[in-house]
Amino acid sequence: MSGSRRYRVTTLAGVPFATIHACFSAAFADYAVKAVAMTEALLLRRANKNAWAPELSAGIWFEDQLVAVSLTGVDREGGEQRAYDICTGIVPDHRGCGLAGQMLAAMLEGLRAEGVEAMQLEVLQQNRAGIRAYEKAGFQRTRGLVVCAAAAGEAKRLGRHDAVRKMDAASLFQLSDQLAFEPSFEQRDQAIRTLSDELVYLGAFANEQCVAALAYDPQTDWLMRLVTHRNHRRQGYAAGLLSALAQSLPAETMIRAVNIDDRDLATQAVLQRQGFEEAIRQWEMRLEL
Repeated sequence: MSGSRRYRVTTLAGVPFATIHACFSAAFADYAVKAVAMTEALLLRRANKNAWAPELSAGIWFEDQLVAVSLTGVDREGGEQRAYDICTGIVPDHRGCGLAGQMLAAMLEGLRAEGVEAMQLEVLQQNRAGIRAYEKAGFQRTRGLVVCAAAAGEAKRLGRHDAVRKMDAASLFQLSDQLAFEPSFEQRDQAIRTLSDELVYLGAFANEQCVAALAYDPQTDWLMRLVTHRNHRRQGYAAGLLSALAQSLPAETMIRAVNIDDRDLATQAVLQRQGFEEAIRQWEMRLEL
């Protein structure tokens, strides 16, 4: 099919974001995780949060229509210059033409020229075709990630509520060294800093010391961070934070705890006791450049 069609690969520099969003919406209309709620403004916000670099991203055109996009962010994370696949989508009528590989090849050339050391992405574990394609391109699975969700009105009231109060991002970052596992790219410190003034921060305090904290994004209903000091775990502080957050939201709000390392059984257990249920599983994958 690709032989009868003429495609053109470009970067996304200078492409109107409305055009990119229209292609994204068409590409993800049949995706397992529905993208209908991802408005143009929210997609741009997510792209900027993940350090989107239009000149290092790729799009494919058929005639004058953008039919495939791959948005890439570049940031220094974990001591290395790292690229992140924010989203890659192909309009259904143009799948099976090798467009994903063409976009990846174009992006890798640019990323290597910029001195980027690795590229990272997340893919649904049920997306076997996508996983095979990424592995064929050299990506390796690095860990599993779990997304859990609960309606605010159904979350259970547990934990130490009296110790919870609002705080700021600086107090949250004071607990960064207490994280059991490295946050995913979506939840890294820089992502939180980018959205800093738009997030809700709650802390649990013992003797005026912050011993547990969370960051919540009210625009996406994402729980961006949940961390407890290792000396205060299993004492009800994390549960108290989740209870306080749920009580502050409309009952129908669906809170999503995103990209929990699947080895972090303690956090998953806290969420399950609170009434959260597993929604999806993803693979984090990485390509050394």
